[in-house]
Amino acid sequence: MGTDRKNWKIIKASSERNLKLFQVAECIGMTAPTFNRSINGKRPFTIDEKRSLSKLFRIPQKKLFAADNENE
Repeated sequence: MGTDRKNWKIIKASSERNLKLFQVAECIGMTAPTFNRSINGKRPFTIDEKRSLSKLFRIPQKKLFAADNENE
């Protein structure tokens, strides 16, 4: 249960530049604390959340969650 660190850096940088993390969370239907726990690896993202993040940041889901795919 992890995510590709490089892609999370892209998301964090992008969200700091354009949106705040709570706005990103709101866009994908999560609360900010839940989103933060998921980013930090304490809670896995659901399939719908993964799909929404992939669409929001225009990063292919397989690339965004590469570490998760390796564990499966």
